[in-house]
Amino acid sequence: ENKLTAASKKDLDLYHGMGVSYLCNATKKGYDMDFSKTLSVASATFVSVIQQKHGGIIIERNKEEKVNLRNLQYLVTLNLTKSAIDLCPDNVPDKVKKAYDIESERIMKLQKLKD
Repeated sequence: ENKLTAASKKDLDLYHGMGVSYLCNATKKGYDMDFSKTLSVASATFVSVIQQKHGGIIIERNKEEKVNLRNLQYLVTLNLTKSAIDLCPDNVPDKVKKAYDIESERIMKLQKLKD
């Protein structure tokens, strides 16, 4: 019987690194896979691993926390997009970059309202 353990920061960093590596490699010239579809696969895989291997639980602020998988998928998609823009910008379509900028600005405005 496997005992599920919460995903640590180290686990999350590993899964993120694997996701962005897959995203950048799969969408580079010569492979020409659709960026948005590849991003969806990478983020869905990340969330699936958190669910299956860690029972949907992560360590956040030094305590175990059950995550909302839909929210996690949204955040992972944003984070992978940002990393792809930083690491393999030529692979990221302009429309995705613009959508990321708009969403990032919206989030910053919401954070200011919250504070």
